[in-house]
Amino acid sequence: MLVLVLRVVNFDKLSAVMTNLSLEAVAVIVGLYALGQVLSACKWWILLSNAGLHVSFGKTLKSYFIGMFVNCFGLGTVGGDLTRALLVSTGDDSKISAISSVVADRAHGLAVLATIGSSAALIFGSSILAPQYMLTMIIVGLCTITGWFLGPVLVRTLLPVDHRLRHKMEEVLRVFPNQKRVLLLMTFISFCFHVLQISLHYVMGYFLFLDLPLKELLVIIPLINILSTLPISWNGLGVREKAYQTFLTPTLISNEQALAFGALWLLSVTICSAIGGLFAVLSEDFRDIWRYSRSSKPAQNSQDSVSNRNSLNA
Repeated sequence: MLVLVLRVVNFDKLSAVMTNLSLEAVAVIVGLYALGQVLSACKWWILLSNAGLHVSFGKTLKSYFIGMFVNCFGLGTVGGDLTRALLVSTGDDSKISAISSVVADRAHGLAVLATIGSSAALIFGSSILAPQYMLTMIIVGLCTITGWFLGPVLVRTLLPVDHRLRHKMEEVLRVFPNQKRVLLLMTFISFCFHVLQISLHYVMGYFLFLDLPLKELLVIIPLINILSTLPISWNGLGVREKAYQTFLTPTLISNEQALAFGALWLLSVTICSAIGGLFAVLSEDFRDIWRYSRSSKPAQNSQDSVSNRNSLNA
């Protein structure tokens, strides 16, 4: 997809677009992106507390940024999400809850983002976005919200009380909050996070001397962000640029400006992820995970051996 974008880009024009950006502009864009990640970590902290994992916000924020580092420089989205879950878990008993909190965090964010995009399209008119794309966002939002509330009901209905899978599923689903106060607070934070990310595109346009209509960004950017989170490329590289080109050119931006948008976004992701790498270097979190993963199995084997020896002695 990145090759398809580059084929229609005039590199002289692209160079002119990029040289118009000052270091102050880049600093503002990266800072606003980092602020959004702090908001996202705050929502995850609420989820962890609801799951019974009482971790300080400082540790939650550090784990979140270390997870971003692994997302960007290591094992991809799944690896980064697993890393931040392990960093806040306190042992085997809390692993499932920690991992489930990350899944709930992703699902809730997807539902809010799809709701923002589809609601904006319904309010400002479907002429901004083709009906099939608007329908896609509506379906994604409705399916996620429906699964959130009907999941526990389906588990209780379809699985017997003494079924082993039911116990595991209930342990996972109890992390997904249904309390009105918690859901409203999470939704408010997630709404602020996604509106900030959408508005960041307006800021990027401003520094590129573009006057982008905010109402169109509210419709189009949620779809672009959903597509960019698909695990088919590194940090959405190529997917995001092609989506910018598909939905924003030629009416709002040029091909060169679409590529500049993608470069600025990738730069923000990389710098914020590098902050997580700095946290990882300065702390012993990675060493603790490695030590725990290596010691848990031998400890179990040792415990089994002691049990066997006691039985033989008896």
